[in-house]
Parts: sequence; C-alpha cells; structure tokens
Amino acid sequence: MLFGVRFFVGLATGGILVVICTWIMELLLAEQRMVLRGVFNWGWTRIFLTTICYFTQNWRHASIVCALLTLPAIFLGALCASRVADVEIARHSSSAQCLASSEECSEFLATSGDTLVYVILFGAILVASKLVLLAVDTKYPRFSRRKLHQGAQIATCFCFAVLAAMTWIGYHGPIFLVISLLGTVFIEYTWDACYLCAIESMQTTLRASATGTCSFWARIGAILAPFLNMATAYWSPAIYWAVIVLGLVNLAISWRFLVETKNVDLAEVDFEHDFEEEHLELRNK
Repeated sequence: MLFGVRFFVGLATGGILVVICTWIMELLLAEQRMVLRGVFNWGWTRIFLTTICYFTQNWRHASIVCALLTLPAIFLGALCASRVADVEIARHSSSAQCLASSEECSEFLATSGDTLVYVILFGAILVASKLVLLAVDTKYPRFSRRKLHQGAQIATCFCFAVLAAMTWIGYHGPIFLVISLLGTVFIEYTWDACYLCAIESMQTTLRASATGTCSFWARIGAILAPFLNMATAYWSPAIYWAVIVLGLVNLAISWRFLVETKNVDLAEVDFEHDFEEEHLELRNK
C-alpha cells in the first residue's frame, strides 16, 4: 500500500514539476525567464526540505509538513488559472514554489544531523551559483542559450576529467571536494539550459511534453547511476569517465543541432519558424 501511494505521489510530483515550469515560462516576459531558473531552483528545495527533515526527524511528520505546505500552492494555482483565462499571457508574471516529495525526506532522514547541515550548505552553494548565472545573463545580452549549455557542458567534462585523474592517483583532499562542487554547479547550469531551450524551442502543444521528456531521461539516469558506481570496483575512475563520455556526446549534439532561442516570443514558435535566421546575429557573437 505504501509503495503504491508513493508511486502515485512521485508521478504527480513529476507532473507538477514539468507543468509548473512550462506554465510560468509562458506567463513571463522573455527577459524574465532566467529569473525563474536563477531565483527558484533546486538549491532552495534542498534547503527547505532538509530543514523540515532536520526538525521533524520522522519521515511521516516530514511528509505531513510537506503536504500542508503544498496547500497554498494549490489554492494560488487555481486562483491564477482562473485569472489568466481571458488575459494575454505576455502581460502576466508569476512565481514558482518548489514542491518536495516525502521520498526525498526519507532519504535525508536516514542520515545524521551533521550530514543534514552539509546538505543545507550545499543547497546554499547552488542558490548562490544560480544568482551568479542570473546576473551574468542580465548584464551580458550576448550570453546566449547555446553558450550557457555548451559552456557549462565543457566545464562539467573538464571538472570530471580532473576528478578522474585525482581518483587515479588516489588523491581525495580538499581540492577534490572543491572540484566536485564546481562540477555539480555546472551540471545544474546545463540542466537550466535544457529547461530553457526545451520550452523556448517548442510550440505550445508540445512544450510540456518536451520538458517532460527531458525530465524522464533524467530520472532514467538517476536510476542507472547506482549501477555505474559498481564499475568502480574494477576501475576507480570509471564513473567519472562515464559522465565525461556522455557529456561529450551531449556537447556534440548541442553544437550541431541546438538552435538559439534567447528572447524568443513563445507565441510565435512553431516548427516552420526558422530560429537560425532570426537569431543568427546573437548566435555568432
């Protein structure tokens, strides 16, 4: 019974995460989309969720608190849906509230108090990094979506290559931790670019489906990740090289096929729309 309920909770949470991001992106102006990724992000989710788990110390109590915190979001969502029904999308903006599942609470509660503090600090690092990304995107108009995705992907591969080398020589000191954090930050940046490009490059009827597809493959990767860790028994840097190889494949696909979508008008997006011509100047800069 518990596993069945958790399955449907996870299914509903996945749907919410996909729909809420797509919906709010459609309500925001083009120059405001990065604000959603820069201010409302997984860093805050880690901080809020870990704080709840730290004080409740019981997965059932944490689940109840998380459920109660979602009630205002449900009310506001219904209210906003009724208000925007007859209003032009371009004139509205909204905000997102991160929703957390009880499954993640259970994982956190299985750790010690010190580990919970470390997770909160890690979330704070992610929040700070997203604010840096927001500042760069706002200050430099030439900072395109392609540069965000490809630059972050290159940096991720570089960080994991360094980690692979450190693992090979048996070094696990403070620098190893710093490089690991940087690699995680750049992975977050790559994920931000995926969300933005998936939403901005698809027409309305396929926008949520495209975002959901990205999320689906991310979940597949999360399921396979523990199995990749088994390869370290045969070769210690194996898991890092797996990330590097997949990252290089992703980079090659992005370099060849990813179109520039920054500041595109979502109302005009369709399959016959040529992004390459409209954003050629921005892409070449």
